[in-house]
Amino acid sequence: MDYKNTAVNWASYILEIFCEHVYREYSSTVLEGEVEIDDSLIGRKVKYNRGKPSGTIIWIFGLIERASHKLVIYPVDNRSVNTLIPLIQKHIKPGYRIYSDSWAPYQTLNQIEHFTVCKQ
Repeated sequence: MDYKNTAVNWASYILEIFCEHVYREYSSTVLEGEVEIDDSLIGRKVKYNRGKPSGTIIWIFGLIERASHKLVIYPVDNRSVNTLIPLIQKHIKPGYRIYSDSWAPYQTLNQIEHFTVCKQ
């Protein structure tokens, strides 16, 4: 039995279900007040940092409202300005405050009060 292919098939299936859930549940959610945003790479880690990761690798972008802990997450193809900024603008009204790391696409935000934290 080829377990590697089975795991990849399950990962693809779970990703498909996750995407359907995200687009159904979060399409009209608007966050208010102070909102934290961040992205993360989810996938198989390579032992001893040798070579490139194999299998399904997914970028996840998330927004969380500090007061209510309301969460919105999206699987994204990449972390470019063209991908992330429309999601931020869709879910955060102008005039509210966001907190993020100092990733370059976040620096282009206008009309939103933006604070950065330094990751060390």
